[in-house]
Amino acid sequence: MPCSASGVVLLVAVAGLPFTDGMVWLACFASVAPDHLRDLLPSQVMTGAGIGLTLGALVAAGGHALPGRRAATGSALVNSVGGVAARVGRRAPRRSSPRRMRGL
Repeated sequence: MPCSASGVVLLVAVAGLPFTDGMVWLACFASVAPDHLRDLLPSQVMTGAGIGLTLGALVAAGGHALPGRRAATGSALVNSVGGVAARVGRRAPRRSSPRRMRGL
């Protein structure tokens, strides 16, 4: 089955919609005293589905663009870059006041 660039772009765009919906759900329904079943669970399910669909398409596109003997290296590189990006994203400085943190 051929894997075209436009097909991958379309799949990633469509797969990104559940991720976006999950973030919007979280922004609209999360509160100080959250109801995990109503507020957080739907958001986590939607964002997880979006990430799962998107990463699968990106890894497949990265592997398909390379010759057969290099496909494993391409897949490893895509996953490594994703892991580093996730780690850097978690280490980004957060702006939170110590006063706000004491109330938690």
